Amino acid sequence: MTSSTSNNQTSPSSDAFEFQRLALPANLDPTLAETWPLKRVVLLAGEASGDHLGAAILSALVQAQSEYKVRLEVGGTGGEAMAAQACQSLLPLSRLNHMGFTNVLFNLPSLLQAISRVKRAVALAQPDAVIGIDAQGYVGQVMRAIPAGTARRIQLVAPTVWAAHPERAATLAGYLDRLLCLYPFEPPLFEKHGLKADFVGHPLVNGDVPEAPGKFRDQHAVPPDAKVLALLPGSRVVEVDHMIPVFAKAVHKMSRSLNQEIVVAIPVAPLVKKRVQALAKRWLPNAILVEGHKAKWQLFHDADLALCCAGTAVIELALARTPIVLGFRHDRLTNWLGSRVWRGYASIVNINANAAIHPEFLLHECKPEPIASAAQSLLENPDHSGRIADQQYQHILNMGVEGPSGQWLSPANVAAARIMEDLSEQVPGRAHDK
Repeated sequence: MTSSTSNNQTSPSSDAFEFQRLALPANLDPTLAETWPLKRVVLLAGEASGDHLGAAILSALVQAQSEYKVRLEVGGTGGEAMAAQACQSLLPLSRLNHMGFTNVLFNLPSLLQAISRVKRAVALAQPDAVIGIDAQGYVGQVMRAIPAGTARRIQLVAPTVWAAHPERAATLAGYLDRLLCLYPFEPPLFEKHGLKADFVGHPLVNGDVPEAPGKFRDQHAVPPDAKVLALLPGSRVVEVDHMIPVFAKAVHKMSRSLNQEIVVAIPVAPLVKKRVQALAKRWLPNAILVEGHKAKWQLFHDADLALCCAGTAVIELALARTPIVLGFRHDRLTNWLGSRVWRGYASIVNINANAAIHPEFLLHECKPEPIASAAQSLLENPDHSGRIADQQYQHILNMGVEGPSGQWLSPANVAAARIMEDLSEQVPGRAHDK
């Protein structure tokens, strides 16, 4: 999508967003938009998954401009995906992408400096709406600094109050105007505190599962009797550092006890590519490193099993009907703190089902031995692993939104409509520069 720089954008500086107008729908006569109110929107993503969510929202907002007769200009923080949709980032995502108590503490000075710059940029921009995309710690700090009534404060992706710190639901109600939820069970948890909350569906659950089985095995000449194991260590460096050694040790244990060859393949997220390459060379030198969206889905379709860090990849694997063994851990201090507050499951499949559809090993329980045992059991019992794959798939489908005719609605389109509703309720926007 092409975009044009706004004629009345703020002059670039170290503390100013670079705003650009969203393109108009291709089939729209641009002269019709000349009298539409111009609204300024800040989007704040702090990690790779948020960058992709933000890009989908921006694409949907392009079309929504025509329906609501509102013109938008956008700026904020994000990555390459949002930049391709006209939203230039004030900071690189690496400045904001931290998680885990120890990791955040170590990077705290840099992180606080980055958040302060974003706060100043928001105040300088005087936007009509600020849309936070996941990254609760970063986004929450910025949202708290926005005075009520000065901009619509909208959050996409709710914090996991159903797993830990339920009091956060009331806290969010104090500084947000609207919450857009990815999971159907979330809105009531926030509405009881007076926060307007909408279920928009998860962006991955839209009926579109790309690629087809067979291509990964063919391209990599995988022997017919070999097992393909997808290894997904996370999209953050701190996750990769902790999960690759654990998963690798589990693979080595299985290799010694299984009578079949195991072919390991690791999808590589762009932000952690170098770290994954270095750790794979040390722990799994024969692993196939998979890059790109198409190749990743080819692997998911052909994998007999996935060892997966908790996160969005669980949904993708479930849609591809790949059986999962989930693991999640950090440093000792974070594990100890997490075990004190975490309740229930970490996998969204298990959370949605309120049952252990597939095995998961969290924090102190995330060790090579139990992971290897669970994984080997599934590999040796195809009927059982097939049933797990089917149940994963069915529970993930519950996270989609169906239209009146039974068709899948795009979560990005649903979210964009809610955003435009809020913007349309405001006073008239900024004057257009001719």
